[in-house]
Amino acid sequence: MDLDGFLSNATEEAAWLREPGIDCLVRLGPRLILGERHAAVLDIAHVKAARPGGGAFGRFLDKADAAPGVSGIYVEHVVHDRFARWLERNGFRVVLDDRRPSLFRRSRP
Repeated sequence: MDLDGFLSNATEEAAWLREPGIDCLVRLGPRLILGERHAAVLDIAHVKAARPGGGAFGRFLDKADAAPGVSGIYVEHVVHDRFARWLERNGFRVVLDDRRPSLFRRSRP
């Protein structure tokens, strides 16, 4: 299933998505972040890139930002420092840091 299929299927709470160059485990739902409730956050729990650094995840984020109904993107428990720094350079901020940071950004209009 791809992102469009996941977002159009109201019965799925979580799914493994396959997008060009990446597979990722996602959930969609409300989330409380730093005391603020967000209605429809796309949680990304796991990402596997065919070629890390090849741009597939950035293209996926662009698609998620443009998706109707997604109010933000949350990447949980980032293991690799290089990836965490890339997320911060691309508008994410650390919202939870317990050995492995989790980062959030609002969807871009």
